[in-house]
Parts: sequence; C-alpha cells; structure tokens
Amino acid sequence: MNLRQWRKQNKLSGQALADKIGMSTEALLAYERGTRKPRPEIAQRIEAATNGEIRATDLLGLSSVSTVCEEPAAFAPEPTVAITVPEQLLILAKEYNLDIASLITEGGVHRLKQELKDSFNQRNHAAINANRKHIADHGTFGERMGVWQNR
Repeated sequence: MNLRQWRKQNKLSGQALADKIGMSTEALLAYERGTRKPRPEIAQRIEAATNGEIRATDLLGLSSVSTVCEEPAAFAPEPTVAITVPEQLLILAKEYNLDIASLITEGGVHRLKQELKDSFNQRNHAAINANRKHIADHGTFGERMGVWQNR
C-alpha cells in the first residue's frame, strides 16, 4: 500500500496528514506522487504517523526485506555494473590494443578516452610535431588568407 492509498483508506485529507506529520501539504503530495523522496527523518515521522503501515524504507526506496543465505556457495561473486560506452570508443580501444575492462574499472569512460588520446598522440607523434612546425613557420590557413589574425 502506498502513502496516498493509506491516507484515503484512513479518510484523511492531505492537509490533515501533513499537519499530523508536521510538514507542508505540498511536500506530502509530492511524496505521494513519487516526484520527491523524503529525507530519512521525515520518512520516519511518516512511518510513525501511519503506525508503521507505511515504512520509511519503502518511502526512501530501500528494501525493507532482509535476507540471509546460510550457504556460502550461494553468494554471487561480485556485483556487476552496466556502463554504457560509445561504440566508437570500443572500436578505437580494440584497434589500439587497450585493456578496456581495466581502464573502465580504474577510471570509467573518462579514463578510457584519456588513454585513447594518449595512445593516438604517441602513435602520431612525428606527424603532430611536423604539423606544429609547419604552423609555426607558415601560420594557419586562416591566418595566411587573412580570415583570423594571430593574436
């Protein structure tokens, strides 16, 4: 049962329940709609006002069920987390023979992007330096054509 159902079943208005809890009606209605989650102390006050029928853990989105497994073999190894990695990054990482899993574990997608950038710069060091020297000697195309002025 959710908070709104409980309130209606107990024939309380939003204002009456809000007053009983010591909060604004707007905040209570937001908790009922699920557009806001209460702070833990507010969730405890709601639980107390509903005589425990609405649990603070449920309002906070936490599991109120505790499970214990007696068999050690039944425990999962380690929790897994799904991370979305742009396909182009994966293709480039494979091309550069990078250890994708360890890079993401160490620093997420940001770490993978940085490693790709470093690998690219290392592989193309000579071309990058030649381009920098050319620009230093002759300026950029825009500067030569008068589009951008060197400042």
